[in-house]
Amino acid sequence: MTEINAFKCDYCGKVYTTSKTCKAHEKNCYYNPTTRSCASCKHLELEKKYLSPGEYTKIQVCKEGVDIQNEGLQSRCSLHVEKVNRDDEEISSSDHDNNRADSSWEAFLNSSLRVLSESELI
Repeated sequence: MTEINAFKCDYCGKVYTTSKTCKAHEKNCYYNPTTRSCASCKHLELEKKYLSPGEYTKIQVCKEGVDIQNEGLQSRCSLHVEKVNRDDEEISSSDHDNNRADSSWEAFLNSSLRVLSESELI
């Protein structure tokens, strides 16, 4: 068995071999709320796009009017509002510091599941 040192992004879980590269990634990570990206914004939702009667697909839509279909998902958006998840509010500050990556990932999964269930995908 070989022991290795690895560094995991607190926001997306991506793993790096040096702390320097991990810190550089975290500063721009798409799931980091400070980057103000669509992935961490409460305005991003899924909507049905009808292709023909009875046939549709789901598309990502910004409820504040950013045309992400043509412009793509955004970072550093001036309309960004961080998603708030009830599960995050129940975590104490010391637990939150120790489990920030886990709670960020869980918050993302919970909000994704909520959007999917509301849009009848699951």
